[in-house]
Amino acid sequence: MFKKILAANDGSDHGRQATRVAGNLAGRYDAELFVAHVITDKPVPEEMRRMAEVEHLVKEPKPEAEAESSLGRLSLKPSRDALDQQLKSAIAARLLEQSVSLAQGEGATKVQPLELEGDAAEALVAAVAERGIDLVVIGSRSFGPLGRLMHGSVSTKVSHESRCPCLIVK
Repeated sequence: MFKKILAANDGSDHGRQATRVAGNLAGRYDAELFVAHVITDKPVPEEMRRMAEVEHLVKEPKPEAEAESSLGRLSLKPSRDALDQQLKSAIAARLLEQSVSLAQGEGATKVQPLELEGDAAEALVAAVAERGIDLVVIGSRSFGPLGRLMHGSVSTKVSHESRCPCLIVK
């Protein structure tokens, strides 16, 4: 029935549960499973920064180095944006590693991590089309009525724009 399944995991409880459900289904149908995480342009939450620091996911920047040139002093310190991008990539790698393990624990045998970038809904819909996905399994985040009105919902957008069935997990 299902040959290719995509599980979207944003690191939330619902995202992890979606990964478990997708792993179970992939195991039952002997399907290929793509576990996806989307790196967005949103700022890294402070709790993620602390977690990355505690788990040593990114190397501490070295003290600022300066160099003299004909243009004057140049700072070689990495920019905040560059450090944020490094942090986002490290968090995504760890999250995908955990997602693969979760899915395999549920019986999936053909699991591939998939790191995407951009708007979450758009990146997931594009991945579904590019890879010929038969089923999307995605968590539902509960913003409440006002939050959904203002922010929209990634799961709602993906379910409306994908050309395959979507299972939204709570």
